[in-house]
Amino acid sequence: MRVFGVRWRFYRTAEPPRGLMTALILFVVFAAAVYSGVMWSRSVENSTTFWAANGVLAAGLLLLPRRLGWAFAAACIGLNVVVNIIAGLPPIFNAAFTGLNLVFSVAVVGLVRTFCGAALDLGRLRRFLPFVGLVTAVGLAEGAIGALMTTPATGQDFLVIASRWMACDVTGMILGLPATLMVMRRINPLYMGPAGRAERLILLAALGAGTLALFSLSGFTAFLLTFPALVFAAFRLGSAWTFLAVWLMAQAATVQTLANRGPIAAFQGGEAFTDLVHLQLYVVSLVLAAAFATSALAERMRAEHRMRRKAAAAAASHARVEQMSRTRERFLAVVSHEIRTPLNGILGFTGALSQRGDLPPEARRQVEMIGRSTDDLMTVVEDILDFSRLETGRFELEPAPAAVLDSLICAAEPATAAARAKGLTFHVTADAPSGLHLVDARRLRQVVANLADNAVKFTETGSVEVRLTTLPRTDRDGFRIEVLDTGPGVPAHRRAELFQPFAQMDASISRRHEGTGLGLAICRSLVERMGGELGHDPRPEGGSIFWVTLDLPRAEAPAATAEPAPAEDAERAPRILIVDDHPVNREVARLILGAVGCEIAEAESGFDAVEAASLEAFDVILMDIRMPGMDGLEATRAIRARGGASAHAPILAVTADVMREDVERCRAAGMNGHVPKPLNQARLIGALQAALSGGEAFPAAQAA
Repeated sequence: MRVFGVRWRFYRTAEPPRGLMTALILFVVFAAAVYSGVMWSRSVENSTTFWAANGVLAAGLLLLPRRLGWAFAAACIGLNVVVNIIAGLPPIFNAAFTGLNLVFSVAVVGLVRTFCGAALDLGRLRRFLPFVGLVTAVGLAEGAIGALMTTPATGQDFLVIASRWMACDVTGMILGLPATLMVMRRINPLYMGPAGRAERLILLAALGAGTLALFSLSGFTAFLLTFPALVFAAFRLGSAWTFLAVWLMAQAATVQTLANRGPIAAFQGGEAFTDLVHLQLYVVSLVLAAAFATSALAERMRAEHRMRRKAAAAAASHARVEQMSRTRERFLAVVSHEIRTPLNGILGFTGALSQRGDLPPEARRQVEMIGRSTDDLMTVVEDILDFSRLETGRFELEPAPAAVLDSLICAAEPATAAARAKGLTFHVTADAPSGLHLVDARRLRQVVANLADNAVKFTETGSVEVRLTTLPRTDRDGFRIEVLDTGPGVPAHRRAELFQPFAQMDASISRRHEGTGLGLAICRSLVERMGGELGHDPRPEGGSIFWVTLDLPRAEAPAATAEPAPAEDAERAPRILIVDDHPVNREVARLILGAVGCEIAEAESGFDAVEAASLEAFDVILMDIRMPGMDGLEATRAIRARGGASAHAPILAVTADVMREDVERCRAAGMNGHVPKPLNQARLIGALQAALSGGEAFPAAQAA
């Protein structure tokens, strides 16, 4: 119902439905509140100090379903009428009092539902204080109506009756309703303090007994000790039980004061106590002290709950991100594996064809085009994997002593051939110190090669220059690598996008240059991980300058290792066992190794490899990793453990699994090296030479 722009509500579905048991418990509490109000709270003038029964009645209307709530209210009003009859109240006053109690409770319920929220959370100051204000306003109206009804019959002053009536019902409501709601809704942990059941009972009993004792004294200051005691207990009991403690303390103070004992009664100089104002102010003070203390406790617990919830949400979000990252990385690894496997066959047979002397010129050209296209595809695969590792933080550099100039020259070689093919002038100039520096040479070559390749690709006429300058320091050297071209340059409005992933200077379908747009983004990430910078400047005469700055520590050359003594049968061809379930992969390896005079044996599975290694002595075993039945890692462990003829032979993983964790698994299984697919003749022969000489052929060793 909407009145004056306000949507008035009496029932909401925010509370879980309560049943008959809740109604019975509330009725018993209502009866206890009525009995205490009649027997222990009436002054000699028959005025009640506080009427908490209305708070219990309002709580029942708020908590119970509609029909059960009104049945509960009818039962409570009936009990109130019976008690008033027993107390000898005239019928007209009986009807007026019980009727006003019902109207007052119903009005408070409507206001609480409308203005204090559906959650019935009166334990928070931002709801409790408006609740007190609303109850006071309704109490003023009820007191005025009650005074108008009773003044003609009693002859007492209107303002006195109205103020007493209002104080009695308002005090009882602000004490009874929050206490009943929070005790009945104790499922909310914010209203439960840290005290256990035994401690709770002890604190309640101590507060009640202590108040009785302090109000038996006539001193004016002793009763003030009840406030710090209540505040201390509030931080142990929590909101729900603190309001119950306030009710016990208020009842104890009322009993003693109405018996003309204690500091409040002493105000009247020993006469029969009739002025309830001071007692009601004391009760209201207890309620407010409890409200502020429990609200502070609830806010602290609420803040802790929010922090725990945020921490749990952050941890769950982090776990989801980590899981997504791992899933993406494994997906890329699987895709890479599945692409590398057929590429191994393409590159292997392309290389074999290119070495044949009987190929017609046109066929040779076509074979070379197949090889270049396959190399381009491998570049795309490597770029995607590198970008994924860099983005997820799973990328690690492998610094080792290396000559920066040598790395630069090596990186520029492919671009040199491409520049000559286009008729461009390509040269490398360097002002570099001799000696070694600690750097990941393979990644440095990758950066320089990418910049040089881009310069050649986008330059149609003119020249490309790779320039190296140094700035010596105490224990390290600063390097600036520049790649200069005479191409079209980068438009000013596109320069901010240069190093963004998947950015293309020409993204149209008619663009002349292909690419993923990942190269420069990967290069910048690599340089930044090396502690340097990568940037771009336009050339005044046209073209671009891409520059890299690095600050590298000087390094000593690694200690020379003694060359192994030549074996007695050094002239014998190395015996190599090729283990792979794919016949194409075995044939590619056989072509490469056969061309250099190796003696070849083959195994189609891990089981066959273990059996062959136990019976025959091989100089090197080339082991695929992913095989049905027994994979390469398990086969390696079995060969080492079985102690056969080749138990100590070097085992090189030849696999399309190229992630860092894949390499580490190979090392942990007892392998001596890792050769990625597609097979490259130089790489495979280099790994074989390292293994035959007693060394390792893992990527870190190769990069060094």
